[in-house]
Amino acid sequence: MSTKWFIFVITVSLVFSKIDDVDAKAKGSRKRSFLLLPETKTSWCSATDIEQSIEEKGCETKVIQNKACVGQCFSYYSPGTFPVRYASRKRTKYCDVCKPSLKSWTKVSLNCPGRKNSQVDKLVEMIYDCSCKKCGRDPKKQK
Repeated sequence: MSTKWFIFVITVSLVFSKIDDVDAKAKGSRKRSFLLLPETKTSWCSATDIEQSIEEKGCETKVIQNKACVGQCFSYYSPGTFPVRYASRKRTKYCDVCKPSLKSWTKVSLNCPGRKNSQVDKLVEMIYDCSCKKCGRDPKKQK
């Protein structure tokens, strides 16, 4: 276990202990635990330069300069109980992911010698900047 992870686990345990003590005093002997709000998170996310190969069978590969999102964003998931009606607290979760915050699509043409269509056009997602954003499905893909 890394030192940073160990310190994080100990810190969270101590915070939960204090929260439970304060909560128990406020509500008598009944204890209740909950997770910290996402404002306490430590995250990083950046756009990193890459060389991206654009390929198509029977065509010449083209290498372009692009960026990829790389980082570590805050998330957590606490266990729940079943059946829920007897649970003393609900399951909590929070999720951030490192993804593009500024992007566009551009056409890249590949030469395809010996094919009926001597050129194939591909749309390529060009990434300019990245940041930690809330996890979730793309609204366009939801049914």
